[in-house]
Amino acid sequence: MSGRTVGLTVGALGLVAVLMLAVMQPTAPDPEAEPDTPETPSEDDVGRYIAEALASRPTAPGSKPIAQQRRRDQDAPDPIAILLAPETGVSLGWGWNAFHGEAIPTRCVEFTTARPFEGQTSALDFTEVNDQFELQQAMDMSAEASVKTLAYEAKGEAKFSKTAKVTLSALTYLIEAEVLNAPHMAMPPEAAESRSVTLTPYAERLANRDIELFKDVCGTGYISGTYGGAKLSVLISITASSRQERETVSAEVEGKGWGAKVSAAMNGDSQTGSSEAKREIHFYQSGGKPQKLPTEPDALIGMAEDLALQADQAERIFRISVSPYEVLQNWPREENLSGSEIEYEELAALWGSFQSMYSDIQAALDEPDQYVVPKQLCEGAGCETRFVPVTSGEAQSRLRALQDDVLIWLDRLEIAAKDCISAEEMCETDMVHYRSPYAYLTQMPVLASLLTAEEDAPVVPPLVLYKTMLIEEPAKGRCALGSLTPGCLSNSAIDAWGARIGQVSIILESRSDIEAVRATLPDRPSSTFSGTGPNLRAEGEASVCYADVFHTADPETELTSSLWGPPACIANLQRVRD
Repeated sequence: MSGRTVGLTVGALGLVAVLMLAVMQPTAPDPEAEPDTPETPSEDDVGRYIAEALASRPTAPGSKPIAQQRRRDQDAPDPIAILLAPETGVSLGWGWNAFHGEAIPTRCVEFTTARPFEGQTSALDFTEVNDQFELQQAMDMSAEASVKTLAYEAKGEAKFSKTAKVTLSALTYLIEAEVLNAPHMAMPPEAAESRSVTLTPYAERLANRDIELFKDVCGTGYISGTYGGAKLSVLISITASSRQERETVSAEVEGKGWGAKVSAAMNGDSQTGSSEAKREIHFYQSGGKPQKLPTEPDALIGMAEDLALQADQAERIFRISVSPYEVLQNWPREENLSGSEIEYEELAALWGSFQSMYSDIQAALDEPDQYVVPKQLCEGAGCETRFVPVTSGEAQSRLRALQDDVLIWLDRLEIAAKDCISAEEMCETDMVHYRSPYAYLTQMPVLASLLTAEEDAPVVPPLVLYKTMLIEEPAKGRCALGSLTPGCLSNSAIDAWGARIGQVSIILESRSDIEAVRATLPDRPSSTFSGTGPNLRAEGEASVCYADVFHTADPETELTSSLWGPPACIANLQRVRD
């Protein structure tokens, strides 16, 4: 099971969307709530704010034109979005910049504050995650918030998701309990003839005159609802000592109800031996007033059970609803503000994969006697992928070089994230400039104990187990988030990447260069080798690297000029070319 979510939800956030759009029937405000009267800035304040916004607007003469970037459907405005509230705090009616995922402390709408209904909305979720990106998705972090998290120092819930250690060698589960109190919402003013939330006169003039300046001052939408309550996040990482123990833990967690899942993940079962697996438990609570920090699994479960009472006693705003300005009655323009929105999801997905890989490689370098790495070796007429100990000097050198490559991609992604946050026109999301993480997952270390079978256990080829853990489970986990999620692979692509396990690659200038190289490779003869191509006999090996041991291109990507082969064959091919 990978990336699946089991949830129990009481209440519906969709009701909120209906209430915010039902502007034709105004709802009387709560008499106990303090009115939130919008403030009209003075002419001096307006002039100063506009000057600061114009001065701070970045210029990027060498950046990719907006017209060439991926665009969203411009026929309709963005729907009302329910988002995590930023740690900096928010206020009802503030602007919201969807490009940067941040609030703007400017009120460009006229409204009154109301709490149209009472009661709480609660949810319990249990999710398996494979990397940081899947963790952030399970925590309902938007792609913009994820990119902002990796670009700058994070705080609160974002910091928890960024610093949590999620590795492919361990089974990692996220348990979340959330209680939302009834929201405070921006409703039509009582005296409004249009019976609608409207732009302020100044904001209406600004939108009509300069749409880019309007986005700088007011954002792309406004905060139309604030949700207070409490939320508890528990991350459990389980490292099994054997393949059978890992399978037992996975089966116990997958096949039971919600309460049994939590108990199996946090404690295990002494009768089946799953309780012996190593567990690391981390938690984060937002809102509420816990009496003490939990030190035992049972105490965490008790905190989840008391969350509704805590949310009522000491709520904290940690969710907001954002409504687009385009749905307002006096929006003066035909075009929408979201026409040049950037897809941040790809950056966040790549970063999540590479971050987990970096941690896995470091774990193998720290404890080399516990890990093995795949390596395709050619002997005689055939090639076979075997798993060699990380204790060898060659294996450690390869892992350090692999970790350096992963670090380079992490640096590039963080730089790209900062560019995206600085200005959307500088955001580069074209995946042709980034290599697929699966190109590195085919060479990753893995705990040796997870590839070996205990006595009386069914024998499964190590290569099949490796492919399942390192290729198939991450791919299926991404597909569980949606078929268009970056990293989701078809079964044929999973098999194609599986065929490259233990191989290494070189990247040539073009596909024609690949074909030219392949034309020089000897075909496998029926008896002895007598080809006219270069002698690619691997040093120290009584074998020839025939053409059929090589693969071309990275599966299901735009990179078609990569050539894959056994490490010794690729090394000798480079030697011949040089």
